Amino acid sequence: MFSVSPVPHVRNPVSYTHLLKATKVEGIYDADPVITRDAVKFEQITYMEILRLGLKVMDTTAVSLCKDNNLPMIIFNLNQPGNCLLYTSRCV
Repeated sequence: MFSVSPVPHVRNPVSYTHLLKATKVEGIYDADPVITRDAVKFEQITYMEILRLGLKVMDTTAVSLCKDNNLPMIIFNLNQPGNCLLYTSRCV
């Protein structure tokens, strides 16, 4: 699934293998790296950690739905040339 919406449509009955979120940065950070220069990128993080830490990755309902459906999230930089093709081809 690919969405530029802040609330991905993961309730759709179609079977997805991943949730792709295009954003201004690559990955998930402990703070907004655009605003906070020393923001730390998580190499790996669980859905529960995202919710517990209150990270603004996406809407908490979307994160919960991904968790409930065991749907991996891939957060990538939309502004990086080739990223859309790279990440969408990995999930086909």
